[in-house]
Amino acid sequence: MNTKFHVIMKECEKNIKKQNYSFEIRMNKVLLFIFVIFALILQNSLAQEYTQWGLPEGARLRLGKGQVADMKFFPDGSRIAVRSYIGIWRYDTQTGMELDFKPEMNTNIISVSPDASMYVCKEADSTVQIRYMMDDAVKVTLKGETHGISSITFSPDGNILAGGIKDEIHLWDLNTGEHKNKFTGHLSSITSLNFSPDGTTLASGSWDETVRLWDVSTATHKSTLTMHPIKTSRFTLGVGEVLFSPDGKTLASASFNERKLRLWDALTGEHKAVLDTPGVRDMAFSPDGKTLAISGSGRQLYLWDLNTLTLKTELTGHRNWISSIEFSPDGKTLASGGGADLFLWDATTGAQKMAIAGHTMWVFGVAFTPDSSTLATGGRYEIRLWNAATGENTVRLFENHTFSGNKSLAFTPDGKTLASEMGWSIRVWNVADGTHQTTLKGYSGNEASGYGIVTLAFSPDGSYLASGSSDSTVQIWYVGRTYKGQLSGHGGGIWSIAFSPDGQTLASGSSDRTIRLWDVATGTHKATFTGHTRSVKCVAFSPDGSLLASGSDDRTLILWDIDAETPIAQLFGHPSWVQSVAFSNDGKTLASSSYGETVVRLWDIPTGMPKKILAGHT
Repeated sequence: MNTKFHVIMKECEKNIKKQNYSFEIRMNKVLLFIFVIFALILQNSLAQEYTQWGLPEGARLRLGKGQVADMKFFPDGSRIAVRSYIGIWRYDTQTGMELDFKPEMNTNIISVSPDASMYVCKEADSTVQIRYMMDDAVKVTLKGETHGISSITFSPDGNILAGGIKDEIHLWDLNTGEHKNKFTGHLSSITSLNFSPDGTTLASGSWDETVRLWDVSTATHKSTLTMHPIKTSRFTLGVGEVLFSPDGKTLASASFNERKLRLWDALTGEHKAVLDTPGVRDMAFSPDGKTLAISGSGRQLYLWDLNTLTLKTELTGHRNWISSIEFSPDGKTLASGGGADLFLWDATTGAQKMAIAGHTMWVFGVAFTPDSSTLATGGRYEIRLWNAATGENTVRLFENHTFSGNKSLAFTPDGKTLASEMGWSIRVWNVADGTHQTTLKGYSGNEASGYGIVTLAFSPDGSYLASGSSDSTVQIWYVGRTYKGQLSGHGGGIWSIAFSPDGQTLASGSSDRTIRLWDVATGTHKATFTGHTRSVKCVAFSPDGSLLASGSDDRTLILWDIDAETPIAQLFGHPSWVQSVAFSNDGKTLASSSYGETVVRLWDIPTGMPKKILAGHT
């Protein structure tokens, strides 16, 4: 960057000498020129480097920003803080550029203050702290009982914090951390809390299907609103959201499974009106109180006119559920986020102003192209292709994907074709343009039951595509297109398959606790490995084909000698079932992960001893 500025300054000096402007005008032009260039360089630098912000030790790149959970505009509306499942991102609302990132486990960040200046964070020792957003400095630590605190809300003046702990509501002084009061009366856990604009009244929703209003200064119960329906034998209709209008005269509330939103007179508790909506996940009043934005139980986003109680418009574009909506302080912009989507809308016209890219849903499956240039990730409703060097999301594949799809992905050896699991079928994609080429089927199982296809693998030479499914069979296609046949013999669903490096043998791990080896050309059974005491969830060949690694629900890894057909080592250390395993390219290290664990474990193959733990996932 210094070299660039040196060249820029030299060019400026040459240009100045050629001009007959006054010294002051010339210097102003130089400074303006430098400022513009610096801004462009800085913008480009930030855009490239956010994938490396806040990385854990040993990591070189982050792909994705995590699911969108919640958001808050800053008071001037120029920035927005977005809480994702991996931390808090801050964006410029005019450009959508990432400003900074605060890595933190989603379960640790409980809430962000209305002005986005502070956040509530649960510490490792279970204490709860209020921290400043800018520098993470601790403002105060809450005293007294804080275990299990949820449904956090800040008072309008920023002096009180209210939180639900089971069926109780607790208040803390935000300046001292002292516990102030406790409200009791609900018969089940607190689900939502909201202060009135003047801070005198607190509204609470609960799983007991009631809304209660409380006098904050006297810590007394004012009234109980009970128009929400009593739960049926099948569904619990607890009140999920409560929210005061900006003038404090109206209270909105919604039950989790009731397709209605109710409006109340906040002063008298009188029931005023009902808005019919497809469920309510979140809601927000416009600053002038004339519009109510509602996110439905799915991907719906509605704007309601509160003067006429009529639907103004539906905003479309979300591919995932909408977990959070927020009006900007001037009321001109509406932000909505959920899953991988983060949008800014014109609150008057309903037109989409901006889509902020990079947030991602759950990642079920991953696969590299053979040259390691591209990484494919499979998640809810979508497949993404990433540039493995820069972290740029190059392609998003959509083709009627379902929630259960994309757990397994496989590239052909030339990297030009991608196969993805989709229920009881396989989608085949052209990697270059992201087009769907064909769908493969051929299963004997009941398509209305079970997991369907669980695992996929191309042979090293690309001649075959194999899949394992919950109907206990392995299916094989020629060149990924023509059906070859079925391998049968397992007594339970197939969780993992792997081709040997020479492509002549296929290994399959099953819930019947065994691993079977198959001759790929003839389809005949070669050997059965027994030793695990529960389902075998993953298998992988070493690069030279001499070893096979397997992971199981019994929380162990076993290394097998292929030629001798015997186990040579059993590795212990995972706290839960082992669901993924991979050899390094030199065959000296084994990587593994287990369900519910947020780390990757590395093992030394010659000794069977643990080498390192890679931590960082939340």
